[in-house]
Formats: sequence, C-alpha cells, structure tokens
Amino acid sequence: MLTLKPYVFSGSGPQHDADVKAGAYQVEGLPRGVEANIVRAPRGWQIRLKKDGVPVDPEREYATEKEALSVLEKEFGSLA
Repeated sequence: MLTLKPYVFSGSGPQHDADVKAGAYQVEGLPRGVEANIVRAPRGWQIRLKKDGVPVDPEREYATEKEALSVLEKEFGSLA
C-alpha cells in the first residue's frame, strides 16, 4: 500500500493549522529503485517519478493528489 507523506506546506500558520495545505508529498511504499513525489502544479497535481535514479517526465496533471496516488497504486502497488 502506498502512502503520502507531506513535506512542503503553504498557508498562514504552523503545519498543524487547518488553513495550511501540503504543496508536495513524498510517496512511501514504492518498490526498490522507484522514487516518487506528488507536487502541486499550475492546474492540479503532477507525479515526479524516478526509476533507478533517472527522472521520468510527467505526462499529465491530476485533479487531486489522491488521483495521482491512485495512478501510482495501479502501476506499483502490487510490486511493493
């Protein structure tokens, strides 16, 4: 199972304030050699993916971070 760990925040207060939103997430639980971050983009969210240290260009934007995570779940969830 893949999970999101927020690591970039935007808003007006400390991390625990309700109005502070995550701007990027590290994806945890991926198979060895695969790294992914889901980051806020101009019109949604993008997956920043590396396989064996080599960046894979993002192909599209997703409406939510959870939609982007589901794409990674379909591709890598059973391999982790």
